[in-house]
Amino acid sequence: MIRLRRLLASMTAAGVACMLSTAPGAAAAQHYTGAPGAAAAMSVSALSFNAKSVDATSGSTTIELNWTMTSSNPNASGYGGDIHIRRMNPKTGAYIGTELVADFDSQGSPSGDVTIMPGATPASTTYTWTVAVPQYGATTKTTWAVSEIEGGDGSGDSIDWTAPQLSAFARTFTARTTVDQGFPSLDQIALAQGTQATVYEAPGQGAALRYQLDSQENKSGVYGGTVVVTGSGGRTARGSFAIGWDGNGNYQGCGNIDWLQRQVLDCAVTVSLPAGLPEGDWKVTEVDLTSNAGVTRAYTGLSEAAVHVTSDSVLSATGFAFTPSHIDSWH
Repeated sequence: MIRLRRLLASMTAAGVACMLSTAPGAAAAQHYTGAPGAAAAMSVSALSFNAKSVDATSGSTTIELNWTMTSSNPNASGYGGDIHIRRMNPKTGAYIGTELVADFDSQGSPSGDVTIMPGATPASTTYTWTVAVPQYGATTKTTWAVSEIEGGDGSGDSIDWTAPQLSAFARTFTARTTVDQGFPSLDQIALAQGTQATVYEAPGQGAALRYQLDSQENKSGVYGGTVVVTGSGGRTARGSFAIGWDGNGNYQGCGNIDWLQRQVLDCAVTVSLPAGLPEGDWKVTEVDLTSNAGVTRAYTGLSEAAVHVTSDSVLSATGFAFTPSHIDSWH
């Protein structure tokens, strides 16, 4: 799970503040400990969208997500954290694509897309997130779900709720979407800058092959992919990447990413080879790229140069001879 990272500095005259981590040298926040067997101090008491379905085909649709954070800790001073929503695979229910994330604190959110309902107190605060619903999906109907809420109450108590806890609420909505029939392009696959065409495998440690790729998907955006390399004897190894939220308000995981993930440049992918392989060449034989809509394209027949993997081995030599075998040493 993503750990709490935020420092929330929303001080009010009444002392309503939220700090999720203590600065070096600062006094530690007092932590309230309930009676043995008591329920956790923090909770989410309500969560729902303001509509069960929306039409996102125009590309400018929004929906409101409302949730209430509560704490029974008498030292609670305000809330802060982040909330995540993700697309769901219509067949399996698994999450697909890059998550949408909003930060929240005692004042709402830095970006302004999260607001606080009137009457907020350290014991109970209700938030509203106005979510911009993406236009494109794998089909004409895309289901979105709240996948995670994490936060703290400013006194040391915290929660990190995922599907098992959130499923008690109406955490999903459906969007009418424009079908994304495209797929991410493979504009380049090459050895990462500074990587040599010969890689040494230290005994028992394996080896790492490092590549970088460029890709575009102009509708739903690029989500992730896999690089497949093949060595002698048909052995294969894989390395993958996925674009995700990094906890600091940015999307990371793949080089330089534009804000809609429609273009990624210099996306670094590492393929780890197991230890003890015989010396030989390894070559990229396939790159699979997946869009945020869940559409995958496999690229084969690639021309990327092979990487030669070497390791320690016993050397032998025979047939030593001097030429000529006799010389005139007098002169």
